[in-house]
Amino acid sequence: MADGHGRTSPRSFLAAILGAAEDSSRYSDYPLALHYESLKRGIQKASKIRVEQVAEDDPWVPAAMQPLRGMNVPCEEEAVIRTWQAAFPQGPGSIPSDHLPPQHAESWDGVRKDLERLGIFVTRKDQRLDMPDLYRVGFGLGRKGGVKPRT
Repeated sequence: MADGHGRTSPRSFLAAILGAAEDSSRYSDYPLALHYESLKRGIQKASKIRVEQVAEDDPWVPAAMQPLRGMNVPCEEEAVIRTWQAAFPQGPGSIPSDHLPPQHAESWDGVRKDLERLGIFVTRKDQRLDMPDLYRVGFGLGRKGGVKPRT
């Protein structure tokens, strides 16, 4: 439930646990308090809440993330930039926003850095882009073996 900076919002954490606890009631014969499938659904719920919070503060983020929906992370930065270039051929400044655009909208690398600053993207040691589950699930990106995004 942590962002790319390792910080966990109490609201997100509690939403995940509450969602898992409510959902676990369907598994009455399960020996533990929280069923693993319920934990996955709790993470999906918390991720949705966190994505909505980001959209309130930085409304350009969901628009920038929408073209990436369905991609798997970690992935090469070039794959993300190619996807953005296809979705926004006029450049990063054309990402729709009813408030402020990305802070560094002069380049795609600037947009990536803005997303890293927000804790949405993380650059791994091998230079591939990764995304914490807190955002990945809510923005509809996949991970091999990870919690599936809500469809």
